[in-house]
Amino acid sequence: MILEADTYDFFVFDCDGVLLDSNKLKTQSFRETLKNYPCDPVNKFISYHEENGGVSRYDKLDYFFKTILSRNDFNQEYQEALERFSNISKKRLFQAKLVPSIKEFLQKTLSLKKKCIVASGSNEIELIELLDHLELSNYFSRIFGSPNNKKEILKCFLQENKNLKAGLFFGDAYNDYETALNFGLDFIFVSFNSDWNIDSEILTKKGIKTIASFENIEII
Repeated sequence: MILEADTYDFFVFDCDGVLLDSNKLKTQSFRETLKNYPCDPVNKFISYHEENGGVSRYDKLDYFFKTILSRNDFNQEYQEALERFSNISKKRLFQAKLVPSIKEFLQKTLSLKKKCIVASGSNEIELIELLDHLELSNYFSRIFGSPNNKKEILKCFLQENKNLKAGLFFGDAYNDYETALNFGLDFIFVSFNSDWNIDSEILTKKGIKTIASFENIEII
């Protein structure tokens, strides 16, 4: 796929599955976080997690306790689960591999002086630390994460950058696609190890452009 840089004022990147090959690492981290709970509700949660890529850990673990376990008073367990997940996922993600050719693509956007941001469901402080560690942070003008969701992130970013009109969102989940639609952004689905189980015919019908990884796209 050839991408003409002049078509866009800015690019938005999700993190897990787009910058990093980390979707399975996140799933493993959630499973380990909840290992002391019964298998059936944990399996239901893992299915929910995989079907809702881009949603923050805060919302997902709230769903686990409130909806799956039907708990009313769960704040202490919730906070403990958040802390466990943070510790477990941080160790795993620091070992994550990059999605093929993402660094070369980002180097080209930098040379073309294109504004790039990260909009992720990951905790923002941990995300900045992770991308610093992986030597990716210098490619982005801003790195956004949770507790704000992606719609809140983009709303704030666009209010602060009213001169930016045309944008392109690289994502790997329905949440990313929906967010792009809400703000009138073009969208490219990065299918590399994505948990979004969508049929290729539906992608074609909706007109969603797809790349397996950044090996399959060239920016000029």
